[in-house]
Amino acid sequence: ATAPPIQGAFIDDVVIYVSIEEIDGLFGVLGSAGPCFIRGSNGLTTAGSMRFDVDDLDRLADEDRLELVILHEMGHVLGIGTLWSTQGFLQNAATPGQTAPGPDTHFDGPLAIAAFNTAGGQNRTAGQKVPVENTGNAGSINGHWRESVMDRELMTPFIDSGVDNPLSIISVQSLADLGYEVSNDAADAYTVSNPNAVPGRVAPAEGKIPLVDDILWMPLRVVDEEGRVVRIIPAGGG
Repeated sequence: ATAPPIQGAFIDDVVIYVSIEEIDGLFGVLGSAGPCFIRGSNGLTTAGSMRFDVDDLDRLADEDRLELVILHEMGHVLGIGTLWSTQGFLQNAATPGQTAPGPDTHFDGPLAIAAFNTAGGQNRTAGQKVPVENTGNAGSINGHWRESVMDRELMTPFIDSGVDNPLSIISVQSLADLGYEVSNDAADAYTVSNPNAVPGRVAPAEGKIPLVDDILWMPLRVVDEEGRVVRIIPAGGG
């Protein structure tokens, strides 16, 4: 069958479907996102979905954090945290519900590792590079950079208030590892905060908003050049 979202249209980049809906009221889940169709030729997203909780939008906008949450979720649509396992870059994955100290979950893409070293992580000896969140629930674990190490970086499981939340060269180069053509000029200035933080999640400090259950795990429909579904990868599968 032809994939409905792509039928009748030629997509040479990415289509993102966005919905604003009631999820769980104030706080809790702010939004969630992920790819739903990927190209069979290179494994990259051709269509994805983002949803946001209508009850949280005004608060996030008033706190000047709505754009950050949207950018974070767009990262998940493109594959940050969501295509790592599918493409074989996620190593030593943790089990959802894992409590500290978790395993040394990490992303082993060579370009992201080189960027991590350049950004101040070159002397990391407490574990492998690039460290991935290794405790928490299925919507956070295995799909974000580790909060205890990378702190304010946009693709950790928290959004920080009153400070920048940079999209680092590490995230940009992780997309290059997946197969995207990227521009390093799009990266924000960033230094790895705590390169030798030990495995395990730190307690969120005041001013941090947790991105609870923000990865939308869906079956991945692999499509050919005509938009026909040729294979389905189970939700969260490799």
